[in-house]
Amino acid sequence: MDVGAGVAETFYRIEGASIISTETHVSISSKPFTVYRVEVVPVAAAPWVVAKRFSEFGDLRAALLAIDKKGQQVLAKQDFPQKHLYGSMQEEVVAGRLQKLQAWLNVVVQHYRNAVPLLTFLADDGSEN
Repeated sequence: MDVGAGVAETFYRIEGASIISTETHVSISSKPFTVYRVEVVPVAAAPWVVAKRFSEFGDLRAALLAIDKKGQQVLAKQDFPQKHLYGSMQEEVVAGRLQKLQAWLNVVVQHYRNAVPLLTFLADDGSEN
């Protein structure tokens, strides 16, 4: 699916993306949260890593649904992890989310590889350099 393909040419082409690890961030000023480190593998370029929170994956999902009504069928068939009000930092929850997010991300990269929201989500923001 070539959603925004013209704009995509100015960014890069994605071959794949894998969640390689998670990290828990704790600070005095905010609640603890988990960051998912995603390795992005572009076509004909060196890979990079971006750090994303669970809510950012949800934002990406919403953006893809908003731009592609037909694609809702693809995204609706793919399991997306639930938001947990309590216990979201437990190892089993984080591990389960990681598995579901990876499966979801695989489908998204396959069907939306040129979509501007995906390219923006996976852009090298310097957070992992």
